[in-house]
Amino acid sequence: MAVPQRVFQLFAFFSVMIAVGRVLAQPAEIIYEEPTPEVKAEPVKPIPTPSLTISDAVVATDVKALTPAGSGNLFDDDIGSLVFFTRVNGAQQATAIRHIWFFGEKQVSTAVLSIKSPSWRTYSRLEIRPDRIGDWHVDAVDNHGTVLISRSFTIQATTR
Repeated sequence: MAVPQRVFQLFAFFSVMIAVGRVLAQPAEIIYEEPTPEVKAEPVKPIPTPSLTISDAVVATDVKALTPAGSGNLFDDDIGSLVFFTRVNGAQQATAIRHIWFFGEKQVSTAVLSIKSPSWRTYSRLEIRPDRIGDWHVDAVDNHGTVLISRSFTIQATTR
């Protein structure tokens, strides 16, 4: 059975590439190394990154088609869950923000959310237990720990 010419050509090509790769992978021998004068290096300055901004931030009952629904700042204790929706602007590269949820002054949850373009909509969801009646707030925080925006809301007892 004859080997098709194309298979033979591919075999020959890859054999040559492997041989060239082995030759190029050999360490170079240094015959003469010129001394380098001492140069004082200047300290590296951090590159400032543009700050992120939040153009829209709401606490709501749901998100439909990346739009918050049922937004407000007063909710009944039988709500089940709430979302914190944010529109983040200014990302020059992929980054992340955090949504930090507080009941009173106690942190109860943190969600890390990817930001993948200069204008990005994102949200986190938190289950609200009926026994957590009172004042809440949720912060959107950048990677440096800066609070970009905060929204307060209240969970009230449902009259039964």
